Amino acid sequence: MARKTAATTRSVAIATADEQLPSPAVAKASEEGGRSVLRPAVSEDKPPKVRKAKLVKGRFTIPKLEHAILQTLKERAARLGRPAKKSELVRAGVTALEAMGDEAFEAAIASVPPLKTTRAKTSKH
Repeated sequence: MARKTAATTRSVAIATADEQLPSPAVAKASEEGGRSVLRPAVSEDKPPKVRKAKLVKGRFTIPKLEHAILQTLKERAARLGRPAKKSELVRAGVTALEAMGDEAFEAAIASVPPLKTTRAKTSKH
């Protein structure tokens, strides 16, 4: 009769545990940085995750009058129970321009005079 060692017993116990069906809460282990990490099982009932849109920072110059109009629109949105930031108002305007037909879009663009673009002066040290 062969003598069982501790290592043999451990490997038999691991093999027996591997043969069992995994619980739905535990997924397969994956190797990350040399460590085995347990991940939750993917549920087929949940919809796939929606990735957030990447944001782009931008700067632009507008006349004081149009800036005042943005402030008025912010106050109007607050009165209607839906406070809005300036960036939300600009994005809503872009969405409205996109939905316009070509003639309305051209008229809207023609109503805004072009501005000379300027850069802030940087001091040289």
